[in-house]
Amino acid sequence: MSYQAFAYCKESVNIDQVLDTLKTSVLHSKQISYMPKLTINTDNEIEVTFHNWQLVVGLNSTPQVRDETGNLLIQLPNDLSRSDVLENSHERLEIVSDIDFDDSHHEDYLALVEGLKKVPGMVVVDPRERNYL
Repeated sequence: MSYQAFAYCKESVNIDQVLDTLKTSVLHSKQISYMPKLTINTDNEIEVTFHNWQLVVGLNSTPQVRDETGNLLIQLPNDLSRSDVLENSHERLEIVSDIDFDDSHHEDYLALVEGLKKVPGMVVVDPRERNYL
C-alpha cells in the first residue's frame, strides 16, 4: 500500500517553512523507524527518504485544486474551521509515498502527517478515505 494525503492552508504555502517544521517534528518524533533525509527539489517538492523508501511532499497550485477541493468538501465530515481553510485555499501540498509492502513505514508516514499539522493553519486530509487526519 502507498500513502497519500493532501494538506491545505489558507495562506500561501511556504515550502521552506514546511521543511523547517518537518525537520523539527521528525527529528523529535519517537514514531519514526530511521532518521530520514529531507531534501528540497527546485520544483517545490520535499523528498523524505528512509533508506530505500520515500515520501514526496509537493506543492500543487494549479487551477484544478479549487474544483477538486470543492468536490472533496462535499464528502468530508462537517467541521466549520477546517472546511473554511479548504474553501479558501488555492493550493495544497500533496503527499505521496512509495509502496509500503509490509506496513513497516506506517509510523513514519504518520509522523510526517503530524509534522504537517504543526504548520500554523494547516489542515490535512486523506483523499482516499475522505476524512481529516
